[in-house]
Amino acid sequence: MREAKRLIDRIAETPRGAGTEGEARARKFCADYLMRAGFAVTEEEFSYAALPGRWAVPLFGLLSLTWFAVLGAALDRTVPEQTVRAAMVFLPLLPILYLAAKRMVRRPRFMLRRARNLIAVRGGAPRVWLMAHLDSKSQPVPMLVRIGGILLASSAMLLTIVASFIPRVYDLGNAFWVPVTIAGAAGSLAVLLSTVGNRSPGALDNASGVAAAMLTAANTPTGTPVGVLLTGAEELGLAGAWAWVRDQAERHATRHTKYAINFDGLDDVGALTCMSDPDNPLAGQLRLAASRAGADLRVRKVVPGIMVDSSALSRSDWDAVTISKGNFSTLARIHTPGDSPDRLTGTGVAEAVEVVTNFMEREG
Repeated sequence: MREAKRLIDRIAETPRGAGTEGEARARKFCADYLMRAGFAVTEEEFSYAALPGRWAVPLFGLLSLTWFAVLGAALDRTVPEQTVRAAMVFLPLLPILYLAAKRMVRRPRFMLRRARNLIAVRGGAPRVWLMAHLDSKSQPVPMLVRIGGILLASSAMLLTIVASFIPRVYDLGNAFWVPVTIAGAAGSLAVLLSTVGNRSPGALDNASGVAAAMLTAANTPTGTPVGVLLTGAEELGLAGAWAWVRDQAERHATRHTKYAINFDGLDDVGALTCMSDPDNPLAGQLRLAASRAGADLRVRKVVPGIMVDSSALSRSDWDAVTISKGNFSTLARIHTPGDSPDRLTGTGVAEAVEVVTNFMEREG
Protein backbone atom coordinates (compact mmCIF):
# COMPACT_ATOMS: atom_id res chain seq x y z
CA MET A 1 0.00 0.00 0.00
CA ARG A 2 2.88 2.36 0.76
CA GLU A 3 4.31 1.93 -2.74
CA ALA A 4 0.87 2.46 -4.27
CA LYS A 5 0.54 5.74 -2.38
CA ARG A 6 4.01 6.84 -3.47
CA LEU A 7 3.19 6.20 -7.13
CA ILE A 8 -0.14 8.02 -6.92
CA ASP A 9 1.49 11.05 -5.31
CA ARG A 10 4.21 11.16 -7.93
CA ILE A 11 1.99 10.69 -10.98
CA ALA A 12 -0.64 13.16 -9.76
CA GLU A 13 1.80 15.95 -8.84
CA THR A 14 0.28 18.14 -11.55
CA PRO A 15 -2.69 17.96 -13.98
CA ARG A 16 -1.97 15.78 -17.03
CA GLY A 17 -4.16 16.99 -19.87
CA ALA A 18 -3.55 15.14 -23.14
CA GLY A 19 -0.45 16.52 -24.86
CA THR A 20 0.62 18.72 -21.96
CA GLU A 21 4.01 18.93 -20.26
CA GLY A 22 2.47 17.46 -17.12
CA GLU A 23 1.45 14.32 -19.00
CA ALA A 24 4.91 14.05 -20.59
CA ARG A 25 6.64 14.23 -17.18
CA ALA A 26 4.34 11.57 -15.75
CA ARG A 27 4.92 9.34 -18.77
CA LYS A 28 8.70 9.61 -18.35
CA PHE A 29 8.39 8.69 -14.68
CA CYS A 30 6.33 5.61 -15.61
CA ALA A 31 8.78 4.63 -18.34
CA ASP A 32 11.72 4.82 -15.90
CA TYR A 33 9.82 2.77 -13.32
CA LEU A 34 8.99 0.02 -15.81
CA MET A 35 12.52 -0.08 -17.22
CA ARG A 36 13.88 -0.60 -13.71
CA ALA A 37 11.45 -3.51 -13.41
CA GLY A 38 13.01 -5.13 -16.49
CA PHE A 39 10.57 -4.03 -19.18
CA ALA A 40 11.46 -2.96 -22.70
CA VAL A 41 9.70 0.40 -23.04
CA THR A 42 8.69 2.31 -26.16
CA GLU A 43 6.44 5.26 -26.93
CA GLU A 44 4.14 5.32 -29.93
CA GLU A 45 2.73 8.58 -31.24
CA PHE A 46 -0.73 8.72 -32.77
CA SER A 47 -3.16 11.26 -34.18
CA TYR A 48 -6.67 11.79 -32.90
CA ALA A 49 -9.58 14.09 -33.69
CA ALA A 50 -10.01 16.70 -30.96
CA LEU A 51 -13.56 17.67 -31.95
CA PRO A 52 -15.61 14.67 -30.72
CA GLY A 53 -13.67 14.16 -27.49
CA ARG A 54 -13.91 17.81 -26.48
CA TRP A 55 -17.26 18.92 -27.86
CA ALA A 56 -19.58 15.95 -28.54
CA VAL A 57 -21.07 15.86 -25.04
CA PRO A 58 -21.51 19.65 -24.70
CA LEU A 59 -23.08 19.72 -28.17
CA PHE A 60 -25.65 17.13 -27.07
CA GLY A 61 -26.35 19.33 -24.05
CA LEU A 62 -26.86 22.35 -26.31
CA LEU A 63 -29.25 20.48 -28.59
CA SER A 64 -31.32 19.05 -25.75
CA LEU A 65 -31.40 22.43 -23.97
CA THR A 66 -32.70 23.97 -27.19
CA TRP A 67 -35.38 21.26 -27.30
CA PHE A 68 -36.64 22.13 -23.83
CA ALA A 69 -36.32 25.88 -24.42
CA VAL A 70 -38.62 25.59 -27.44
CA LEU A 71 -41.01 23.41 -25.46
CA GLY A 72 -40.94 25.84 -22.55
CA ALA A 73 -41.86 28.71 -24.83
CA ALA A 74 -44.99 26.78 -25.81
CA LEU A 75 -46.18 26.07 -22.27
CA ASP A 76 -48.59 29.02 -22.30
CA ARG A 77 -50.43 27.39 -25.18
CA THR A 78 -53.00 24.63 -24.92
CA VAL A 79 -51.25 22.23 -27.27
CA PRO A 80 -47.53 21.85 -26.34
CA GLU A 81 -47.68 18.34 -27.73
CA GLN A 82 -47.91 19.87 -31.20
CA THR A 83 -44.66 21.72 -30.53
CA VAL A 84 -43.02 18.42 -29.63
CA ARG A 85 -44.25 16.77 -32.80
CA ALA A 86 -42.96 19.67 -34.88
CA ALA A 87 -39.58 19.58 -33.13
CA MET A 88 -39.29 15.86 -33.85
CA VAL A 89 -38.31 16.82 -37.39
CA PHE A 90 -34.87 17.56 -35.97
CA LEU A 91 -34.48 14.28 -34.08
CA PRO A 92 -32.52 12.60 -36.91
CA LEU A 93 -29.74 15.09 -36.10
CA LEU A 94 -28.90 13.16 -32.93
CA PRO A 95 -28.05 9.78 -34.51
CA ILE A 96 -26.34 11.55 -37.42
CA LEU A 97 -24.11 13.52 -35.06
CA TYR A 98 -23.46 10.40 -32.97
CA LEU A 99 -22.38 8.37 -35.99
CA ALA A 100 -20.23 11.25 -37.26
CA ALA A 101 -18.49 11.57 -33.88
CA LYS A 102 -17.98 7.81 -33.71
CA ARG A 103 -16.42 7.79 -37.17
CA MET A 104 -14.14 10.72 -36.32
CA VAL A 105 -12.89 8.92 -33.20
CA ARG A 106 -12.10 5.71 -35.05
CA ARG A 107 -10.90 7.31 -38.29
CA PRO A 108 -9.58 10.77 -37.37
CA ARG A 109 -9.38 13.22 -40.28
CA PHE A 110 -10.12 16.72 -38.93
CA MET A 111 -8.86 18.90 -36.05
CA LEU A 112 -5.99 16.47 -35.56
CA ARG A 113 -3.88 16.49 -32.41
CA ARG A 114 -0.91 14.33 -31.41
CA ALA A 115 -0.56 12.16 -28.32
CA ARG A 116 1.46 9.15 -27.19
CA ASN A 117 0.89 5.67 -25.83
CA LEU A 118 3.51 4.08 -23.60
CA ILE A 119 4.13 0.37 -24.24
CA ALA A 120 6.22 -1.92 -22.04
CA VAL A 121 6.88 -5.65 -22.60
CA ARG A 122 8.71 -8.25 -20.54
CA GLY A 123 9.15 -12.01 -20.91
CA GLY A 124 8.18 -12.47 -24.57
CA ALA A 125 4.94 -11.99 -26.49
CA PRO A 126 2.28 -11.08 -23.90
CA ARG A 127 -0.93 -12.99 -23.50
CA VAL A 128 -2.16 -10.40 -21.01
CA TRP A 129 -1.96 -6.63 -21.33
CA LEU A 130 -2.34 -4.42 -18.27
CA MET A 131 -3.83 -1.04 -19.16
CA ALA A 132 -4.54 2.38 -17.68
CA HIS A 133 -4.89 5.85 -19.10
CA LEU A 134 -2.28 8.40 -18.10
CA ASP A 135 -4.04 11.64 -19.02
CA SER A 136 -6.45 13.57 -16.82
CA LYS A 137 -9.05 16.29 -17.39
CA SER A 138 -11.28 18.65 -15.48
CA GLN A 139 -14.83 19.82 -16.10
CA PRO A 140 -17.02 22.50 -14.51
CA VAL A 141 -19.25 19.67 -13.26
CA PRO A 142 -18.10 16.36 -11.71
CA MET A 143 -18.72 13.04 -13.42
CA LEU A 144 -21.70 12.23 -11.17
CA VAL A 145 -23.50 15.41 -12.26
CA ARG A 146 -22.63 14.80 -15.93
CA ILE A 147 -23.98 11.23 -15.85
CA GLY A 148 -27.10 12.37 -14.03
CA GLY A 149 -27.57 15.16 -16.56
CA ILE A 150 -27.29 12.80 -19.53
CA LEU A 151 -29.81 10.38 -18.04
CA LEU A 152 -32.20 13.15 -16.96
CA ALA A 153 -32.11 15.03 -20.27
CA SER A 154 -32.46 11.85 -22.35
CA SER A 155 -35.30 10.49 -20.21
CA ALA A 156 -37.17 13.79 -20.20
CA MET A 157 -36.82 14.15 -23.97
CA LEU A 158 -38.08 10.60 -24.52
CA LEU A 159 -40.95 11.22 -22.12
CA THR A 160 -42.08 14.33 -23.99
CA ILE A 161 -42.04 12.45 -27.28
CA VAL A 162 -44.06 9.52 -25.92
CA ALA A 163 -46.46 11.82 -24.10
CA SER A 164 -47.19 13.83 -27.24
CA PHE A 165 -48.96 10.75 -28.66
CA ILE A 166 -50.89 9.77 -25.51
CA PRO A 167 -53.93 12.01 -24.94
CA ARG A 168 -54.41 10.94 -21.32
CA VAL A 169 -50.93 12.24 -20.53
CA TYR A 170 -50.81 15.50 -22.43
CA ASP A 171 -54.35 16.35 -21.32
CA LEU A 172 -52.83 16.85 -17.87
CA GLY A 173 -51.60 20.16 -19.20
CA ASN A 174 -48.91 22.10 -17.37
CA ALA A 175 -49.09 19.74 -14.41
CA PHE A 176 -47.18 17.35 -16.66
CA TRP A 177 -45.30 19.61 -19.08
CA VAL A 178 -43.81 22.11 -16.61
CA PRO A 179 -41.92 19.65 -14.33
CA VAL A 180 -40.73 17.55 -17.28
CA THR A 181 -39.46 20.64 -19.11
CA ILE A 182 -37.69 22.01 -16.03
CA ALA A 183 -36.07 18.63 -15.29
CA GLY A 184 -34.95 18.20 -18.89
CA ALA A 185 -33.54 21.73 -19.06
CA ALA A 186 -31.62 21.21 -15.79
CA GLY A 187 -30.13 17.96 -17.05
CA SER A 188 -29.25 19.54 -20.38
CA LEU A 189 -27.45 22.41 -18.67
CA ALA A 190 -25.30 19.97 -16.70
CA VAL A 191 -24.35 18.23 -19.94
CA LEU A 192 -23.67 21.52 -21.71
CA LEU A 193 -21.21 22.46 -18.95
CA SER A 194 -19.17 19.28 -19.48
CA THR A 195 -16.38 21.09 -21.30
CA VAL A 196 -12.78 19.88 -21.05
CA GLY A 197 -10.16 21.66 -18.94
CA ASN A 198 -6.85 20.85 -17.24
CA ARG A 199 -7.34 21.74 -13.57
CA SER A 200 -7.64 18.29 -11.99
CA PRO A 201 -4.57 16.45 -10.63
CA GLY A 202 -6.37 13.23 -11.59
CA ALA A 203 -5.24 11.18 -8.58
CA LEU A 204 -8.24 8.87 -8.64
CA ASP A 205 -8.79 9.30 -12.37
CA ASN A 206 -6.37 7.93 -13.20
CA ALA A 207 -3.09 7.96 -11.30
CA SER A 208 -4.60 5.16 -9.21
CA GLY A 209 -5.11 2.99 -12.30
CA VAL A 210 -1.62 3.67 -13.62
CA ALA A 211 -0.14 2.75 -10.23
CA ALA A 212 -2.14 -0.50 -10.21
CA ALA A 213 -1.04 -1.46 -13.71
CA MET A 214 2.64 -0.81 -12.98
CA LEU A 215 2.62 -2.54 -9.59
CA THR A 216 0.86 -5.60 -11.02
CA ALA A 217 3.35 -5.76 -13.87
CA ALA A 218 6.31 -5.44 -11.49
CA ASN A 219 4.88 -8.15 -9.20
CA THR A 220 4.29 -10.61 -12.05
CA PRO A 221 6.88 -13.44 -12.10
CA THR A 222 9.73 -12.57 -14.43
CA GLY A 223 9.15 -15.56 -16.67
CA THR A 224 5.50 -14.68 -17.30
CA PRO A 225 5.04 -12.71 -20.54
CA VAL A 226 3.21 -9.48 -19.76
CA GLY A 227 2.59 -6.17 -21.50
CA VAL A 228 1.70 -2.75 -20.13
CA LEU A 229 -0.19 -0.16 -22.16
CA LEU A 230 -0.55 3.35 -20.71
CA THR A 231 -2.80 5.22 -23.10
CA GLY A 232 -2.93 8.92 -23.89
CA ALA A 233 -6.00 11.05 -24.65
CA GLU A 234 -8.38 8.55 -23.06
CA GLU A 235 -10.36 11.49 -21.73
CA LEU A 236 -10.87 12.64 -25.32
CA GLY A 237 -12.93 9.78 -26.70
CA LEU A 238 -10.63 6.84 -25.78
CA ALA A 239 -8.28 8.10 -28.47
CA GLY A 240 -5.21 6.16 -27.31
CA ALA A 241 -7.09 2.87 -27.07
CA TRP A 242 -8.61 3.33 -30.52
CA ALA A 243 -5.19 4.13 -31.94
CA TRP A 244 -3.90 0.92 -30.38
CA VAL A 245 -6.75 -1.03 -31.92
CA ARG A 246 -6.52 0.72 -35.28
CA ASP A 247 -2.80 0.86 -35.95
CA GLN A 248 -0.79 -1.05 -33.38
CA ALA A 249 -2.64 -3.96 -31.79
CA GLU A 250 -1.66 -6.50 -34.42
CA ARG A 251 1.98 -5.56 -33.97
CA HIS A 252 1.87 -6.48 -30.29
CA ALA A 253 -0.79 -9.21 -30.19
CA THR A 254 -0.06 -12.92 -30.19
CA ARG A 255 -1.79 -15.90 -31.69
CA HIS A 256 -3.05 -16.70 -28.21
CA THR A 257 -6.18 -15.35 -26.62
CA LYS A 258 -5.91 -11.59 -26.27
CA TYR A 259 -6.59 -10.49 -22.71
CA ALA A 260 -6.61 -6.85 -21.55
CA ILE A 261 -7.17 -5.77 -17.96
CA ASN A 262 -7.77 -2.05 -17.67
CA PHE A 263 -7.50 -0.19 -14.34
CA ASP A 264 -9.52 3.00 -14.05
CA GLY A 265 -10.55 4.80 -10.87
CA LEU A 266 -9.49 2.83 -7.77
CA ASP A 267 -10.81 4.60 -4.69
CA ASP A 268 -10.23 3.53 -1.08
CA VAL A 269 -13.99 3.10 -0.56
CA GLY A 270 -16.71 1.14 -2.30
CA ALA A 271 -16.76 -2.30 -3.88
CA LEU A 272 -14.07 -3.69 -6.15
CA THR A 273 -15.78 -3.99 -9.51
CA CYS A 274 -15.06 -5.63 -12.85
CA MET A 275 -16.87 -3.69 -15.56
CA SER A 276 -17.65 -6.13 -18.33
CA ASP A 277 -20.36 -8.20 -19.90
CA PRO A 278 -21.38 -10.77 -17.27
CA ASP A 279 -20.63 -13.68 -19.62
CA ASN A 280 -17.07 -12.51 -20.39
CA PRO A 281 -14.79 -15.47 -19.54
CA LEU A 282 -12.02 -13.13 -18.38
CA ALA A 283 -14.38 -11.60 -15.83
CA GLY A 284 -15.15 -15.08 -14.52
CA GLN A 285 -11.47 -15.90 -14.15
CA LEU A 286 -10.82 -12.64 -12.31
CA ARG A 287 -13.70 -13.31 -9.95
CA LEU A 288 -12.19 -16.73 -9.18
CA ALA A 289 -8.79 -15.12 -8.59
CA ALA A 290 -10.44 -12.63 -6.24
CA SER A 291 -12.07 -15.39 -4.21
CA ARG A 292 -8.73 -17.19 -3.92
CA ALA A 293 -7.23 -13.94 -2.63
CA GLY A 294 -10.02 -13.61 -0.07
CA ALA A 295 -11.58 -10.64 -1.87
CA ASP A 296 -14.97 -10.00 -3.40
CA LEU A 297 -15.16 -8.85 -7.01
CA ARG A 298 -18.51 -7.91 -8.41
CA VAL A 299 -19.13 -7.95 -12.16
CA ARG A 300 -21.42 -5.49 -13.88
CA LYS A 301 -21.76 -3.66 -17.17
CA VAL A 302 -20.22 -0.26 -17.73
CA VAL A 303 -22.42 2.49 -16.26
CA PRO A 304 -24.07 4.60 -19.00
CA GLY A 305 -22.19 7.86 -19.44
CA ILE A 306 -18.82 6.39 -18.42
CA MET A 307 -16.17 5.69 -21.06
CA VAL A 308 -13.34 3.23 -20.40
CA ASP A 309 -10.49 1.99 -22.58
CA SER A 310 -11.61 -1.63 -22.35
CA SER A 311 -14.73 -0.73 -24.37
CA ALA A 312 -12.59 0.07 -27.42
CA LEU A 313 -10.76 -3.24 -27.18
CA SER A 314 -13.91 -5.27 -26.45
CA ARG A 315 -15.38 -4.01 -29.71
CA SER A 316 -12.27 -5.26 -31.49
CA ASP A 317 -12.30 -8.96 -30.51
CA TRP A 318 -10.32 -8.64 -27.28
CA ASP A 319 -11.38 -10.13 -23.97
CA ALA A 320 -11.12 -6.83 -22.11
CA VAL A 321 -12.43 -5.67 -18.75
CA THR A 322 -11.99 -2.65 -16.48
CA ILE A 323 -11.24 -2.93 -12.77
CA SER A 324 -12.49 -0.04 -10.63
CA LYS A 325 -13.47 0.67 -7.04
CA GLY A 326 -15.69 3.40 -5.65
CA ASN A 327 -19.15 4.69 -4.84
CA PHE A 328 -21.23 7.82 -5.47
CA SER A 329 -18.77 9.98 -3.54
CA THR A 330 -16.09 8.78 -5.96
CA LEU A 331 -18.04 9.99 -8.97
CA ALA A 332 -18.69 13.28 -7.20
CA ARG A 333 -15.00 14.28 -7.25
CA ILE A 334 -13.80 12.79 -10.55
CA HIS A 335 -12.95 15.51 -13.11
CA THR A 336 -12.74 18.20 -10.42
CA PRO A 337 -9.77 19.93 -8.74
CA GLY A 338 -10.76 17.93 -5.65
CA ASP A 339 -9.42 14.73 -7.22
CA SER A 340 -6.12 15.18 -5.39
CA PRO A 341 -3.58 12.69 -4.00
CA ASP A 342 -4.27 13.64 -0.37
CA ARG A 343 -7.68 11.97 -0.64
CA LEU A 344 -6.22 8.54 -1.45
CA THR A 345 -4.21 6.12 0.69
CA GLY A 346 -3.71 3.45 -1.98
CA THR A 347 -5.74 0.71 -0.28
CA GLY A 348 -7.99 0.31 -3.33
CA VAL A 349 -4.96 0.06 -5.60
CA ALA A 350 -3.39 -2.58 -3.35
CA GLU A 351 -6.62 -4.62 -3.36
CA ALA A 352 -6.84 -4.57 -7.15
CA VAL A 353 -3.16 -5.44 -7.51
CA GLU A 354 -3.55 -8.48 -5.24
CA VAL A 355 -6.50 -9.81 -7.24
CA VAL A 356 -4.93 -9.34 -10.67
CA THR A 357 -1.50 -10.59 -9.52
CA ASN A 358 -3.23 -13.78 -8.35
CA PHE A 359 -4.78 -14.10 -11.80
CA MET A 360 -1.44 -13.46 -13.51
CA GLU A 361 0.27 -16.18 -11.46
CA ARG A 362 -2.40 -18.66 -12.52
CA GLU A 363 -2.25 -17.47 -16.12
CA GLY A 364 1.52 -17.89 -16.19
